[in-house]
Amino acid sequence: MADIEVERNHGLNFDEARVKAKQLLAKAQEKYGVAVDYAEGANQDIATAKHMGANIKGVLDEQKIRFEIKLGMFAKPMKGKIKEGLEKNMDKYFA
Repeated sequence: MADIEVERNHGLNFDEARVKAKQLLAKAQEKYGVAVDYAEGANQDIATAKHMGANIKGVLDEQKIRFEIKLGMFAKPMKGKIKEGLEKNMDKYFA
């Protein structure tokens, strides 16, 4: 089970939402050095990453974007800050 779950409805067509999702992930790569694997599908895209004790999964579909993060032992004390940062960035790209 994920330690952090954040979901937003995006209200965009799937192609526009895909562009926004890739922008969000590029920002994370640039700012935090997160290496992201991104797989495009017909109706759903899946992004996965591992970074500093966290396993990250993002799912984009035609209605919403959802992130699930499982934190390692050393990352758990940062849970609130990680969730806050993720929510802020999702609101920036998908509000």
